[in-house]
Amino acid sequence: MKKVLILGAGLYHARIVHCLKRDNWHVIAIDRDKDAPAGPLADEFYPVDISDRKGVLSIAAKRAVDCVMPLNEFGMRSHAYVIDKLGLPGNGPECVEAIVDKERMRNVWRAAGLSQPRFSVFTNFDGAMEASREIGFPAIIKPADSGGSGRGIMIVTALEELKSAYEFARPFARNGKIILEEFIEGTELTIEGLVCQGKHEILATSDKFKPPLKTRVATSLNYQAYLDEQTMAKVRRLVHRAVYALGLTHSATHTEVIVSDEGEPYLVEIGGRGGGGHIFSTIVEATTGLNMPALLARILSGEQPAMTPFFLKGACYRFFNPPRGRLVEIRNINKAKQLPGILDFGIVKRPGDMVGHLPNSLSRAGYVVTSGRDRAEAWNRANEVEATLEFVVCRAP
Repeated sequence: MKKVLILGAGLYHARIVHCLKRDNWHVIAIDRDKDAPAGPLADEFYPVDISDRKGVLSIAAKRAVDCVMPLNEFGMRSHAYVIDKLGLPGNGPECVEAIVDKERMRNVWRAAGLSQPRFSVFTNFDGAMEASREIGFPAIIKPADSGGSGRGIMIVTALEELKSAYEFARPFARNGKIILEEFIEGTELTIEGLVCQGKHEILATSDKFKPPLKTRVATSLNYQAYLDEQTMAKVRRLVHRAVYALGLTHSATHTEVIVSDEGEPYLVEIGGRGGGGHIFSTIVEATTGLNMPALLARILSGEQPAMTPFFLKGACYRFFNPPRGRLVEIRNINKAKQLPGILDFGIVKRPGDMVGHLPNSLSRAGYVVTSGRDRAEAWNRANEVEATLEFVVCRAP
């Protein structure tokens, strides 16, 4: 039985463990939290920080693993370090640096002549002021290397908002660099894919619904993306070129693209791992029939599995966003959970917690993942769940 080392054992990684076990993998998980939720589900678990490259290497070497799978940005550099030392397939150190550092990513794409928002990078507020004169408003401010989950991202519409937006982004800038980039009005997409020996295959696409918040946190991802075929063809070509420019060879890909109101796609960013939450473990399989974690493990162990989707069905990843205030109670939970087409359902917030304020995607109140024969059916099922739940909130003054 082949051994896969997964870098992370959090709540949402439990489903990844199940996906790998269904494909007959021996799963070894590591996480700095000794009580990590997915730890007991793995065949072996070690309380090691996934950013500790030498600690990860020690486990990988001692257990003679066949592949090392990063599940988020925090494990990417360790993945690169270990596969380089052990001679395993994966994305090497230079490639990973271009993935986790958005400045490098954008410079690679600029050199390749790929369509992306105009941008400027800085390390202090004077630099932010200079960037705003170059880019103008509205603009998006974000850390160049934040670790994901939308940390530190904010739209800036005028100069007087720049200081607070800069201070919002600064704590999450792990490498000290912040980006101000052109805001493009349009439809934001996510594109899930796999790269096997340098060939990229797109598996599933979604469009996002985002409420009018400065932090740009999505409240619904809808599969498959609702765009005409001509526009989707342009998106696919751009994403393939972006992947190849970065040099990914053995990897999952999670790409974000903005399609302008004029129908032109612009690259936002790429993650060299599966989409977060339920995307990698649940939604791709529900919409394509493909066990994405198992396919990635096969790719990272040197195999060349078939990656063509069996079908394209619908799914909706809906995040609950009650009015802003203090949560008192949530009614009709059991009734909502019994509605048809639910793949998973969860409430994150508890009575007494503040809700309705979304500084990043980690602040959502809960979620439901629905499936359907097509996008419309999955969307309607998510609407029914959301309409059934009743969030009782003491409104903030």
